[in-house]
Amino acid sequence: MCITSHYHCYRNYFAQEFRESSATSLAALLETKDEEEKHQLCMKENEEWNKQVALLREQRLIRLQEAREESILAKKIAFEERQKERLEMAEQLVREEKVISQ
Repeated sequence: MCITSHYHCYRNYFAQEFRESSATSLAALLETKDEEEKHQLCMKENEEWNKQVALLREQRLIRLQEAREESILAKKIAFEERQKERLEMAEQLVREEKVISQ
């Protein structure tokens, strides 16, 4: 065998290895790019979902606050009515005692 044919064999071998390596690298690069695009899409979807959840949470908290305020107001009104009834009963007792004592 001639040195030139060995040279050609090595050259062909390394050229083939380079092509395969380049194709693999390109495929890996494209796959990485595709994964990055999918990741960005997922991040965007997640961000939108988080906004929706935050809006729902805010609406729920507003409803809870309104319900709490209504409950407090109802308790306050009920307390004031009981106080008014007690005062009226006390005034009635005083009037009755005045009538009895006269």
